[in-house]
Amino acid sequence: MNIRPGQLNPVIVNHEKKEIDLMFWGLLPHFAEDEHYKYKAINAKAETVDKLPTFRQPFLHKRCFIPAKGF
Repeated sequence: MNIRPGQLNPVIVNHEKKEIDLMFWGLLPHFAEDEHYKYKAINAKAETVDKLPTFRQPFLHKRCFIPAKGF
């Protein structure tokens, strides 16, 4: 399965209860005024994910598992 930005994908949101939800690939930044913000982030560098304002809070507090067969 090919996962693309903006596409609905199955995501494990609570691994203890095995809850699966459909979510869009992409991060809506905290400073976006609404969900139609044009420039959604789709990836981050491992070296800066905990330092940049766009990714810091989601990285620390909003994690999930994305099932995949390959990368």
